[in-house]
Amino acid sequence: MRREQDLTQEYIAALMEISPTSYARIERGEIQPKIEKLQQLAQILKVDVNELLEHEDKSVLLSVNGSSDFSN
Repeated sequence: MRREQDLTQEYIAALMEISPTSYARIERGEIQPKIEKLQQLAQILKVDVNELLEHEDKSVLLSVNGSSDFSN
């Protein structure tokens, strides 16, 4: 999704006020953002939150099943 819009990880991370490393970890599915950050990412990518969760591309792999306390 991000790549389809020619957006960099650094650009999205800056908009989300998180580090590029944290954003990269979200994309890889290593951490799960809080719902507020998930909603923010959906707004940035101009998609519904459900599209992020269902996207098969794996360029943004997100899950709401984790108990992560990611808040940055």
